[in-house]
Amino acid sequence: MLVTSIDDTVHPTCAPKPTAVDIQCAEFLAAVQAGDDARSDELAATIDAAERPTLRGSALYYSQALGWPVFPLKAGSKEPATLKGFKDATTNRRRIEAWWNGNPNYNIGLATGHAFDVVDIDPGPGGRESLARLEQAGSLPDVHGYVVTAGNRAEGRPAGIHLYVKATGRGNRAGFLPGIDYRGAGGYVVGAPSTLGDHQTWQWLMPPSPDIKAHNNTERKVA
Repeated sequence: MLVTSIDDTVHPTCAPKPTAVDIQCAEFLAAVQAGDDARSDELAATIDAAERPTLRGSALYYSQALGWPVFPLKAGSKEPATLKGFKDATTNRRRIEAWWNGNPNYNIGLATGHAFDVVDIDPGPGGRESLARLEQAGSLPDVHGYVVTAGNRAEGRPAGIHLYVKATGRGNRAGFLPGIDYRGAGGYVVGAPSTLGDHQTWQWLMPPSPDIKAHNNTERKVA
């Protein structure tokens, strides 16, 4: 029996309480032994991101564990680093590793409209008021992930909000409400933990739920 105190410390005579990563490592070994390549790849990407929340590790987590097509953005920027931009987004592990091994400072682009869409809320005039109206009217879709976006301190602009919702098949709708854009098919958003100057970082406040995970392991490319 594992005995812990109120503050969750382990009694000296007991074995240490396994961490989430410890459990995932055990599951990874079991998957390797069972020859389950898809599961072992998914767990390897999850462990990589948990232990090293680097841009490369996070890009691999999104693509391998969640099945989201990703592509590189220029370092410290929202601008695509490839010629075709979001159309280059893929879940191909070798391609993704080549991108981030070539430049570990690349930001992460996430193609929308596949596993998820994003309600992009501007912190400026109208954005939060429009969000409140959506909530009051019961028109806001169920939220399956919540990211705080990088603001711009030099311009005195605070951070915005990305609400991840299930994909609808609809395209982008810029300014569909005051201060709110909708990112769907044919669009992209910047993925955490990308940065934008002066250590401003996109951050998950509510991690993505299983409801917006791609449910098959087929390699995907946007175009």
